[in-house]
Amino acid sequence: MFVTGAELGHTIYAARFDTDDLVHRLGTAAMMLAAAMAVQIPAALEDGSAGFAAAYVCARTVLLLLYLGVRFTISEARGVTGLHLTGFGIGVVLWAISILIPPPARFALWALGLAIDFATPWIGRYAGVLRRFPLDTSHLPARFGLFTIIVLGETLLGVVSGMSKVDWRAGSVATAVLAFEVAMCIWWIYFTFVEEAPFLCNLGSGQSYIYIHLPIVIGVVVIAIGMKYAIIEASRPTLASDTLLLTGAGIVLWISAFLALLVASVQRLPLARAAAVYAAAITATVLVIALGAFLPPPLTLDGICLVFLALVLVDEYSWTYGRDTLLPDWRQGGARED
Repeated sequence: MFVTGAELGHTIYAARFDTDDLVHRLGTAAMMLAAAMAVQIPAALEDGSAGFAAAYVCARTVLLLLYLGVRFTISEARGVTGLHLTGFGIGVVLWAISILIPPPARFALWALGLAIDFATPWIGRYAGVLRRFPLDTSHLPARFGLFTIIVLGETLLGVVSGMSKVDWRAGSVATAVLAFEVAMCIWWIYFTFVEEAPFLCNLGSGQSYIYIHLPIVIGVVVIAIGMKYAIIEASRPTLASDTLLLTGAGIVLWISAFLALLVASVQRLPLARAAAVYAAAITATVLVIALGAFLPPPLTLDGICLVFLALVLVDEYSWTYGRDTLLPDWRQGGARED
């Protein structure tokens, strides 16, 4: 998730200052290399934490250099670049100091650095700094869509990883297939929204849209871990309680965050109906997880899959109906206040 923070920072930078020139591409490549290094460091929260922090510092330093370059080339953006250089710079310093300090104090510095990183844009928003050089919100759904599909790959990786550790029996294969179907339902629901966003959404400043993606991404990652252990435990009479709780927590978080995304973004959203649908999905998920203590793993995954299939059907109908009846506002400009 810390690598997610680095990629998120670059996504926001690109939405505001994307020049697609040589410097921007080299900076992007350097950040991708640093992020890849961080992913490959084993035990990032244990013995590899110092190396992980160093890779994160490298990625964020590249981002600071990109902002510094903009500061010297676009005079109108100095307020925005000054804000990010200060806030993100403090965060980088805290992460750099953490390399020299052993755990658990190291992790406390990580948390403080991330808190400052996340707070910086909000401070700029309410101070009026970011309003002078707003994000190009028309690109946010596409950019975050690409980012989200990368994270969804974690779910598929969890399916592959789980199958590599079990015998290919009927229960294991059935559980793996159902886990894959859950991932596909998440993909279907989210990217239907991305496709329809230009017609039905007004993203305003983009702040809410950006920050709501954090619990969305966390939810996907937690679901991926739960699916992996569900496949490993598929030959048991029932899933372990920890696996059930982890899977259920990830699903509830994702559904709640996606509803928040709809509420924050969609023009004229029928709030009562949307809340009822997603509350029903959360209730059904909790019920399936509770019954999972008594059901074979494939049946538990089947129940989860049915919840997501129902959301797919409801969302398909809702978007089709909404696109035909609601006025496109986002493409017409006039960003609203968050």
